[in-house]
Amino acid sequence: MPPVSTKPIVRGDPATTATYYQETWLDYRMLWLNPANRAIHFGYEDETTHSHSDTLLNMNRVLAANLRPEPGNLILDCGCGVGGTAMWLAEHYDVKVVGITVTPDQVARGNRYAAERGLGDRVRIALQDYQHMAFPEGTFDRVYGLESVNYATSKRDYLAEAFRVLKPGGRFTVQDGFRADRTLTPEENRLQESWLAGWVVPHLSSLPEFAGYAEEVGFINVTQRDCTPQVINSCRRLYRVTMACYPIAAALHRFGARTDLQHGNVVAARDQYRAIRRGLWGYGIVTGDKA
Repeated sequence: MPPVSTKPIVRGDPATTATYYQETWLDYRMLWLNPANRAIHFGYEDETTHSHSDTLLNMNRVLAANLRPEPGNLILDCGCGVGGTAMWLAEHYDVKVVGITVTPDQVARGNRYAAERGLGDRVRIALQDYQHMAFPEGTFDRVYGLESVNYATSKRDYLAEAFRVLKPGGRFTVQDGFRADRTLTPEENRLQESWLAGWVVPHLSSLPEFAGYAEEVGFINVTQRDCTPQVINSCRRLYRVTMACYPIAAALHRFGARTDLQHGNVVAARDQYRAIRRGLWGYGIVTGDKA
């Protein structure tokens, strides 16, 4: 029997997010990431990159192109998972990366993986909430969030914290899902809520809204870009893998062999593609600088 969730499912509560990722780790491990990338994000497809593993690594390359790391930089990964992207940046750009997560299990795994790859002196994973960080003002040269910032109950508060811990001249990048910049019908909203609830995400901002928050907290040169066409095939791959497993997963849930959080993860993996295909959300990139 799997561990039973004892904490209430309150979306946006760090304890709920931590429990979700701890209970669904096996799903991610079996169906998505591999030891080379340790990625639990979507893949970015372009004209030269098509395989699942390559698109996951390509998302890291896109992040680096937007973040513009320089040798010797100290970089903060907000919501780092088990450190896959942090390790990739350290290996390719001669930087040091601090990753933070609210999930104790990810802290242990991430630090172990970094040590196994000989990166223990350049990648460190710590237990922190990116809306309430313990770092002093002006600590980091770069700050990024890769498919993690939507767990923030206030996207503006996250951006304010990112601004605070950045050095003058620093840069931030967020690559994540963003809701459609329009009012959804009741039926559309039910579909949208189905996958958000399954992944315990409290809510999405639209791209313009998020970029506006970045400017409000003080970032300059803020840019926003929709790259849904480059990511939607990865969303479809997750949908297809999920649908192949769905009957078994649903039966295991009915018989109590999978928890509500674990089943919600499967429902979300199904409905995220149904929703993105209908234009209810998309994938975007927002960047900005600190003067």
